[in-house]
Formats: sequence, structure tokens, C-alpha cells
Amino acid sequence: MFIDHQAIKWLGVPFQEGGKAKDGADCGGLVQLWYLHELGIDISDHGFDRSAPHSVLFNGQSPLVSVLEDDFEPLRKIPDGRPMRHDILLFRHRRKEPDHVGIVLSPTRFLHVLEGGSSHAAEIASWRSRLVEIYRHKSLLKKD
Repeated sequence: MFIDHQAIKWLGVPFQEGGKAKDGADCGGLVQLWYLHELGIDISDHGFDRSAPHSVLFNGQSPLVSVLEDDFEPLRKIPDGRPMRHDILLFRHRRKEPDHVGIVLSPTRFLHVLEGGSSHAAEIASWRSRLVEIYRHKSLLKKD
């Protein structure tokens, strides 16, 4: 399994509910960290309080999941279903409604963190049945 040098440094971040630091992050926090540190794009200004437990604020969802469902303006849904590097994947993990996000590393792999574990790369194909939407930051969209 090939993981590039950019992604290797993000493997092993421990799960921390409401976290968004390399010493602990939830799924949404990990995506925000990636965007800030790898792309220089701050996607954390969504009008929610990251310091409060997300289970209280968003009924068990990562705040980023709630924001994606509300059509956060800088992120665009990708209708063709073909993920590209840096895309955000929205999943149903434990509920009927979306409750998990990950960041695309390659057309076949994504980075995510689950409660009780640490960040790791997973096969998109193994999560395909749970995939709800693919989002791309507007700055990464190809210009015509």
C-alpha cells in the first residue's frame, strides 16, 4: 500500500472528540487540519464553537458534517462520484443520517479517524456503500 510523504505525517493522529490538533482530532477536525496545513485553506470558520463537545452541539455529528449538510458555501458537491485528492467524503457510519467525514488521498484511498482509534488510510471501495456525498473546495475546481 503506497501512501505519499504528505499523507504519512497525518497517520496516527489519535481520536479526540471535538479536537482539531495533531495530538487529537475528531473526523471533522482532521479534515480541517489537513486543509489548513496542507492547502493553506481555513475551513473552520463555520459559526460553530469547536471548544464545546460536538455531541452536545450537533446530536452526535462532527460540526463539519452538520456544516456540509447545510451547503457550506466554499465547498461544492461533486455529482460525478469520482473523488480527487483533497476532496471531502461524507459518510453514514453509525446512523441513518451522515455522521462521518474523511479526506481523499488518492482516487482509491482516504484518511479518517474513528472514535477509539487513530487516523489511518482506508479503501474508498470498502466504504462506498456508506458514501453520501463528495465535496470539493471551490479553489480546487477546474476552471473552464
